[in-house]
This record gives sequence, structure tokens and C-alpha cells, in this order.
Amino acid sequence: MTGAAVVTITASGPAVLQQITQTGGGGVSPVLGVNVKLPPYSAVGDGKIFVDGVTNAGNNQLTSATAVFSASDVGHLVWCTNTPLSNTATLWPPGQTTVATFVNSSAITYSGTNAGVKTGMFCATAAPGDPAIILAAYNACKTTFHASQSNNSYQSPGCNIYIPAGIYATSATLEGLISSGNEQCVGIIGDGQGKTILMPTPTFTYTNHPGWFINNRCVNGYLQNFTVDMVSVPNNLGGVPSSAIDFSSTSGYMDNVVVLDQCNQNGATLYGISVTSGSNIVLNRPQVTTNGPCAGSTGGLLFQGGNGDVYSPFLSNTQANLFIVNQASGSNGSGLRIWGGTVDEGSIATIQNSVDVWLNGVTLTGGANCLSVDATSSVWMNGGYCGTFGGNTGSGPTVASGGKLRMTEVSVNGVNAGSYCYNSVAAGGIFDLGGNNCTVSGGATIYKAGSFALTFPLTTQAVTQLGGQQVVSGLVPTSCTVTGNGTSTCAFDTGSTDASGRITITAAGTTTAVGLVSFNFSTTYGTNSTNCSANYLSGTGTWAIGAVAPIFITNTTAATSFNINNAGTNLTATSTYKVNYTCYGQ
Repeated sequence: MTGAAVVTITASGPAVLQQITQTGGGGVSPVLGVNVKLPPYSAVGDGKIFVDGVTNAGNNQLTSATAVFSASDVGHLVWCTNTPLSNTATLWPPGQTTVATFVNSSAITYSGTNAGVKTGMFCATAAPGDPAIILAAYNACKTTFHASQSNNSYQSPGCNIYIPAGIYATSATLEGLISSGNEQCVGIIGDGQGKTILMPTPTFTYTNHPGWFINNRCVNGYLQNFTVDMVSVPNNLGGVPSSAIDFSSTSGYMDNVVVLDQCNQNGATLYGISVTSGSNIVLNRPQVTTNGPCAGSTGGLLFQGGNGDVYSPFLSNTQANLFIVNQASGSNGSGLRIWGGTVDEGSIATIQNSVDVWLNGVTLTGGANCLSVDATSSVWMNGGYCGTFGGNTGSGPTVASGGKLRMTEVSVNGVNAGSYCYNSVAAGGIFDLGGNNCTVSGGATIYKAGSFALTFPLTTQAVTQLGGQQVVSGLVPTSCTVTGNGTSTCAFDTGSTDASGRITITAAGTTTAVGLVSFNFSTTYGTNSTNCSANYLSGTGTWAIGAVAPIFITNTTAATSFNINNAGTNLTATSTYKVNYTCYGQ
């Protein structure tokens, strides 16, 4: 039938991923899912990534014990980085070139300039047509149709490209922005982390938008089951880009996507994944890892505006594993919730200028401390861990004056001298809502020097039902002294805290009937002052029947002191006399 459209549907992979090809009626109609390995694209996906490349000055031979070369590699693109993961990394001479001959499974020859003697290079090969093919399939999938929504017309479903298992290079940004950012995103679906792998070519060109490799400024973003690895290409990206993948999508869903080994050289922090705008965003199992001594500046996940949920992230070994900034109040449905996952060693999770951030069952390990909350942020942490990685030196959270961190059922750990469990720069910075556990070792302390104590918040005029026995636990006050009573000394009995305790006075020297007992609170107590009271309790010595009740002379947030008066009877040397006290902060 001349001129008539013949429609052929070829299924590949999951049943929902099909390619619809029209012949005689107008080329390709990528509606339900474009399989890039099928015609008309026919990507190959047989690239290699290896980290043990070796060259010599005698011939143009590249060897690797792990690459497993084959005759099909001849004609493929090949490139290497001579100083991988460093801020001086450059592509080997002759830059991107081609495989000239197959020598054996461990060796090939390359075209162009001899690279000289180099070892331990990070290298990659790729089918020569794949960079343009991936880009063409993505761009052909674009549509200006706006996203479906209630009471709104739309012309067709959004388009996905399906990239089966393999290693593919691409030569330019997969740019989701068409004009307004309100158009349908192109979905990218692979076969899983470590199965579908995308990488940039050395000649990669990027758009000056937040995501330099994938920029999803569009609606209904959908990225699933693939890895982006740029270990073989040094980055020097200036301008607007904030990450390899920017997922600033309305109602976007990212699932099981990993970014590996990004290393930026120009000093700007370049994240693996970022969200810089959008709403109702879900990231499921995002992973960003940089293994090795990247001397540039790299980050894991940047959440800057937008709102949504992040489930089970794994962010490791970057200079800024997790950075949350500019999260608006939840009054309009905004806010960010992180559920589970691990923010691993290498950097401090940081929250700035953000309200309504929830960390639920998250493991936070870091550098000097596990979490930093600035003066304008309000954060909830429910369950999970905040402390050092293993036995490394490190501390719990730090909250700047004005910031708020509310903690419940969190395990906190400080290791080695100078480290701590908590650092609240101002009173009321860290709220203990119950069940938190602090563990210190190696000379670490519960509080950083100068930190305010944890606060258990109650609303104004709150009604409490105590009931049962009340047991006070906490830090022991310090520097107990007795003056005006010979050389008598004092010490705190076991179990004493800033709030309540017992002091044992040991009479010594030429005693008198009076004296002044002073001590410092373990940390700043209250905002303005303390309110204390005390009463006598006999030890091995007995207070006189007419002893005058202790009279407090000073009550500050740092210390307190009170007079003792044994009604004219000198204390008996070597005998002990006890005083119970209670103090409340104001």
C-alpha cells in the first residue's frame, strides 16, 4: 500500500518499554519508550572503564590487566586521565583518540601522539557512534506538551528512553529544558546501578544550566536504574552548573541512580545530584560516591529549595556529602524529609537557612562533627546515629546561636580529646525530646567547652504529670570549695548533677562554725540565673540543732554559693557534714 503507514511494535526489556516505528508514514514515533539499541538508533553500549592503564614511550600501546580487550574494540573511542582524581588531572596526549589495533586481551594500540610513560591511568573506551546516538534519542523524545493535571488537556503521554545494560558515552548535556521548564521531562530508564552506565566524552559540551550532565528542569521527571561515571574525564565547569544531575522537577521521581567519581578542578563545589527548585520530588536510593583523593571540590546531594522526600541515600567521601539550604516553611506544603540511609565519612552534613527539615533514622558520620545547623535553621532528627565514622576522631552535632535542633531517640558519639556529643552555641539550641544516648571515649566530653546544655522544651503554662519516683541524671558540677572554715574541703557525692545533688564537707584545720561553699555548674544553666535551695544532712559529724539554714549569696548561670552556719558550734576536724541542694535554671 503505497504511502500508507505501517506500524511495527517491537518489544524489548520490560513490557511497557516499546518502540513504535512508522514506515511510509513519517519515521519514528517514540511514545511509550525508545530502546536505544533498536533501529533507527542502534547504540552498541560495549564501552569499558578501567583504572590501571599503562603506556610507554616505545610504541602507542595501552595495556591493562583488567580491561579484557577484544577485536571489536578496534575503531572505538579511547581516552585516559593521567593524574586521576586530582586538581591537575589532564587527558593524556593525544586526548580522545581511537583504538588502532587489537593486540591481545590486555593490550591495544591507539592512534595519534604517543602518550609517553604513564601508569595507573583511569581510562575508558566507547563505541564511536554511541555519543551522538544517546543524544539524538533523548532529543527526539522531547515534547512541548505540558504535564497532565486535573482539568487540563494534554496531547500524549510523556516519552522515555530505555538504555539497556551496557557502558555508553554521550557528548553533550541531556537537556530537559525546552522553553519554560513546564514541559514533560524525558524519562531515562536503565537496567540498574552498575548495569547501565553513562559517561561523558572528553569533548563533552554542557549547557549553562544547573545540571551539566542531565538537566531536569521540567515536569514529571523520571530517572531510574543507571549509573553516571565520570572517572575518566576531569571536570573544570564554571558558570551555573551545580551538579552532574539536577532534578529540579515538579512531581519528579528518581530511583536507584548513582553518580561516581566526579572531581571538579575550578574550586566551585560541584555536587553529584542537586534539587534547586520544584515540588513533590521523590529521590529513592540516590547514591553519590567519590573514591580517592579528589583535590578539587565535590559534593554529594544538594537540596536547595523545592520540597519532597529522600529515601535511603548513600553519600560518601566527598567534601560536602549533604548540603541542605533555603528550605521554606511547611505552611505551604514545603519541607524536606530524609528517611534512613547513610551520609558517610569525609565531610559534615550541613543545613543552612532552612525550616522544616526532618532527618528520620538517618546515619550521619562526618569530619569534626556529624551535623552543622546554622543560626536560621530548624531541624528535627528522629532516630538514627550522629557521630564519628568508626573509631575516628569526631563529634556529634553543632548548632549555631539562633538555630534549633530537636532530637529524639538518636545515638550520638564523640571520640578522642576535644570531641563531644553536643555543641549548642546558645541556650535552647539543641532540644532533647527523649531517648537520646551519648557515648564518649578517648577523652571526649558530653558537651563541647562553652556549650549550653540540652533543653527539654515545654510550652508556656504546660501541665505536666510526673508521678512515681523522679531520678535526676546529668553532668556533675565542678570546682567545689569551702572558705572561712579552716582548710575544710568539699566534694560531690555520686549521682550529683547541676539540678540536684549532695555535697560532702570534710572539716579540717582550725575550724569555725561558719563558711562559704561555692561551686560551678558543669555547663551554663538557664538564660538569666539559677534559683537554688539547700538543707543540712549529717555525716560522721552532726549539725547543731539550731544550725541556720543555708543562705545563698550568688546564683548565676555559671555558678552558685551559699553560707553555712552551725549556730556557734565549730565543725569537728576530720568529720564530714553533708548538704543537699536543688537548683532550677531561669
